[in-house]
Amino acid sequence: DVELGRVKTKKITQAEVFRGRGLRDYIIKMAERLDPEGNGNNMEFQLHFGIYTDAFLDKYLQGNEPLKGKKSHRITIFIIPVARQGFKFKNDEEVMAYELGGLQP
Repeated sequence: DVELGRVKTKKITQAEVFRGRGLRDYIIKMAERLDPEGNGNNMEFQLHFGIYTDAFLDKYLQGNEPLKGKKSHRITIFIIPVARQGFKFKNDEEVMAYELGGLQP
């Protein structure tokens, strides 16, 4: 474990097996949901570093205590769809992040 100010976290993953099929399927799904008329041409994807906080895990992984324990305070990289300037997603509630590395929430 590593102390970052008041936040206790686990060391970042140094290596991960990556399979492109899951990422490809995610990109296609986000384009279909968020920009169906533009076929995804009005959006891009950004990488964001993040930490799984207990508040996040309590909200999105209710009832899955083993997975919550594995992810608690874990540093990871998320891929997030972002609308290009001047465009608004058809439905912002459909925006989903993808955890790079295959440990999907």
